[in-house]
Amino acid sequence: MRSNRWLKREQRVMVVRLLMEGMSIAAVSRMVGITNVPIHRLRKSLAAVCSDIHDSVVRGVFPQRVQADECWTKVIRARWTRPEAEAGINAAWVWSAVDQDSRMLLAWHVGKRDQESARTFLADLHRRCEGGYQLITDGCFMYPGAVKEVFMETGVQHVVLNTGNARAIGYSSYAHRKDQYTTNHVERQNFDMRSRLAAMRRSSHTFARSFATLRESIAVYCVYYNFVRSQKGLGGTPAMLANLTDAPWTVESLIERLEATEPEIKRLPPKNDGTRVAKWRASWNANRAAKLAG
Repeated sequence: MRSNRWLKREQRVMVVRLLMEGMSIAAVSRMVGITNVPIHRLRKSLAAVCSDIHDSVVRGVFPQRVQADECWTKVIRARWTRPEAEAGINAAWVWSAVDQDSRMLLAWHVGKRDQESARTFLADLHRRCEGGYQLITDGCFMYPGAVKEVFMETGVQHVVLNTGNARAIGYSSYAHRKDQYTTNHVERQNFDMRSRLAAMRRSSHTFARSFATLRESIAVYCVYYNFVRSQKGLGGTPAMLANLTDAPWTVESLIERLEATEPEIKRLPPKNDGTRVAKWRASWNANRAAKLAG
């Protein structure tokens, strides 16, 4: 991956903050005073770091209730950059799971609204959570089969909400209360994701151009939502309530993690010291002497 460390750390921090506030890449480039290319590179490299953070830190969580839902967005691919069969508007579904108590975004997946995506999403959720908990979903027809396949012989109980009525699909029966089982928190998280990611905004020109760029934006947003942004109603970040961290992280700490993974840049000497000119003259004279000798 080509390094983009010629950007100052202050510029990087500002770019990440503006992107997480819902600004598009074109708007960020006008605000910071740089082109779009380094912003794309910064998002791509930071998304890789954030994916590693989410995979390594969000492990061994003991939730009581987990709400899962899917959110629709679009990916528009131009005909001059994609094959004819892939051109046009493609529907993308963002699957997300939120802990009801800590509001932590435990798992997410970008794919289609089919059985394979449901299994992939629930398998990722199963690897991150421990113990028995209740999985609350809506009446989508993909969930029962995927839950039965992924959570077979586990302590996970599947609660399906249909027009406000809850019914359990599990190995034991328990009482249901309408205010106890809800998907309001994951729906609110989907709304926050749409508000803070320009690629998921409806009826705008800031849509994603590929599934890869959409995954990069959500990867950065996931770490920013769980570890950086404090919520007033919770009194901290979701990671603090889940006992994964002791204090909120900062965007500067994320940039430091990114810089630790980047190769060291070998800067050229200044142009006015004559070093580069002397090397060029020596190389040119050597090549000319070799041609004359041959």
